Amino acid sequence: MTWERSALPDRGGPLGLLDPDPTGALPKGATVIDVLAWALMTPGSDDVVSGMVDAVSRELTALATAQDQPTADVLTMLGRRLDAAMLLLKWADNRAKMPDDDDLEETKDAAPDEPPPEGGET
Repeated sequence: MTWERSALPDRGGPLGLLDPDPTGALPKGATVIDVLAWALMTPGSDDVVSGMVDAVSRELTALATAQDQPTADVLTMLGRRLDAAMLLLKWADNRAKMPDDDDLEETKDAAPDEPPPEGGET
């Protein structure tokens, strides 16, 4: 059986939001709540909720670059949690393919990248 991506979930509908415009523009006929949602999500997002979560993850990454190391580490971990949650959500919605056993075997069999030995020996 071949994997196929599912149709995008209608997350905005129950929230009373218009579908995002594929160009990233504000949707035509936008209400106040649509404008607020549009301002909070990453440009070009195809889903309001994942667009907002992705935006927060990117903001955390940007903030981490401007902080001292302990604070940057915390912000990076928070961003990774959001990224992992989004990947799980995409797998649950069948918008991204979960790795199957064959994919995992290929990864296990791949030779690790090793630095050259010390002293220039080959």
